[in-house]
Amino acid sequence: MKTGRAKVALVVGIGAFLALVLPATSSRPAVAAPTNQFARLLPTSAASVRSISVKFSPTAFLGVKGGTLQPSDVPADLSSKERSEIRDRSAQLRSVLSSNGSTVRRQFADGTEDDLTLKRQLLERTTGQHLEDKNLFVIVDVPSGVDLSVFLDALRQLADVEYAEPVPVPAPLPVPDLSPTQYYRFDAPPIGYGIGAIPSVAIAPGANGSNVKIIDIEYSWNQAHEDLSKAAGSLIALRTPVDPFNDNNHGTAVLGILGADADTKGVTGLVPGAAIGMVNTFTSTGYDVPAAISLAESNLSPGDVILIEQQFSGLTPTGYVPVEWYYPAYVAIQHAVAAGIIVVEAAGNGNQNLDAPGYGNPFPSDRADSGAIVVGAGAAPGCTSPVRSRLNFSTYGARVNLQGWGECVVTTGYGTLFNLGPNATYTASFNGTSSASPIVAAAAGIVSSVAQEQGVSMTAQQVRQLLMDTATPGLPGPSIGGLPNVEAAIKARFAPTAILSAPMSAAPGTTVTFDASLSSDPQGDPLTYAWDFNTDGDFTDAATPTPTLRLPFAETTRTISVRVTDTHGAIGTASASFTVAFPPRAPAPQSPGAPTEPIRPGAPQAGTGAPPGGRGAAPQA
Repeated sequence: MKTGRAKVALVVGIGAFLALVLPATSSRPAVAAPTNQFARLLPTSAASVRSISVKFSPTAFLGVKGGTLQPSDVPADLSSKERSEIRDRSAQLRSVLSSNGSTVRRQFADGTEDDLTLKRQLLERTTGQHLEDKNLFVIVDVPSGVDLSVFLDALRQLADVEYAEPVPVPAPLPVPDLSPTQYYRFDAPPIGYGIGAIPSVAIAPGANGSNVKIIDIEYSWNQAHEDLSKAAGSLIALRTPVDPFNDNNHGTAVLGILGADADTKGVTGLVPGAAIGMVNTFTSTGYDVPAAISLAESNLSPGDVILIEQQFSGLTPTGYVPVEWYYPAYVAIQHAVAAGIIVVEAAGNGNQNLDAPGYGNPFPSDRADSGAIVVGAGAAPGCTSPVRSRLNFSTYGARVNLQGWGECVVTTGYGTLFNLGPNATYTASFNGTSSASPIVAAAAGIVSSVAQEQGVSMTAQQVRQLLMDTATPGLPGPSIGGLPNVEAAIKARFAPTAILSAPMSAAPGTTVTFDASLSSDPQGDPLTYAWDFNTDGDFTDAATPTPTLRLPFAETTRTISVRVTDTHGAIGTASASFTVAFPPRAPAPQSPGAPTEPIRPGAPQAGTGAPPGGRGAAPQA
């Protein structure tokens, strides 16, 4: 598929190279490359980048076997001329690839070619959506000493190459700074500044994430950390894992936000009940985010969550943007979302406007919405004012769906808050879209877990929309979306609504009836009722929709509350203030013979018959 981008500028000497590696037949103009011009915009450290992602045309009829390209079966109904042209193009492509000792491997290798084809066809029938063929993508590993730009252009000249871009290098980790401890797990505004994770557990089973698995895609984990018992043995290895930064803090901090143990030491994750997994993006054969996403997808079920803790260079080397800017990563995300997986990706710490020319309309590169949740970094209370404003490093734009705390996040790792040894480190200053993204991923996990508890099937896009619709709004300015409010999301979609009808007051000693029969459940489940008449917080005073209560012989004011519960254990409550008081006393009777109505000036006196103002009338006042 051509992507409509101007070709990347090339170094001098391409003509001589092409003369050596390209046969004189069957050439074509270079295919326009996508907007993410990695070949031109790689950081200075990109001299170490030695891999190229390539997509073949469906008519190439090529496959990878034993690290080399091999012809695959050509349809029998083609003419001999067509078959000859295919052989010529195939030979030309293999000649270019072998001219400098490059090797080829499949980009998506989490199943056989037949397995990936069958899965794609099934997802296309299920969703009605066209999905790219993963089997057409390969990684070309280029030996050192080969001019990558020249070789890249040679690939783009070939008729059977639709896409060729260098594999991105990992962005450097953000440097944490010390900030006051804050509580992003607690109530959402206006009560607090968090996402409402703790109160959600009180209103809906599953809100601790117990029905989902979340896979963190990155590196730098300490699987032996004292507060991350679920991390031990949870690595799903992509080839031979390598940590490019020789550090074990960044991934550790992310896992702490997600699933730190719910105990009496350290911190507690937003979804401590969720299963946790990790997939590395850096391997002994290079950096490979698309393959990591695809491997994560293969280890998850619909309703689970992928968190992509990576960012790629955009229009400038340090202008970091979401990974879906890189075409193969976009394809991997698209497939995962189609399979029912919720994908959350960092917007990036590059201060980029994704609505700007060059990024496409819409981002990325005019492609359809991948379905992922893109997360920006917002200001946290006690750190930057105003709260929920965009932090100046955060990438922004219409494609950014939600924000999380981009600073002052308390979690595991680094040791700047507490450090009792290498496996007992904590920080109060984890930051960036790196800290914001796991907060949003946890919010998506909470909603998905509650949905599954309720027997409700939700697509990734539906989860995203519910979180956006119920979020605490962000502030005016460059868009990074609102802050998730999972308590509001659960109440809006899953929890029953309690409706209490009651008189406002009644006399002591009388009997009154309270009515909650108009309460309802979003799924239409039958409800059970529990009442608290004496404001002690114990809902054991009645258990019917319309209970009656004999009032005491004393004046008082109290709060009457009802709690309704659906068959899955989700609850809703309603309360009303009720006054027990004697009715107002009637006025004291007047003495006998007193007039029942005062005589108005000008009115005729009794028995006179004189008209007003006539003879015998009373004087005017």
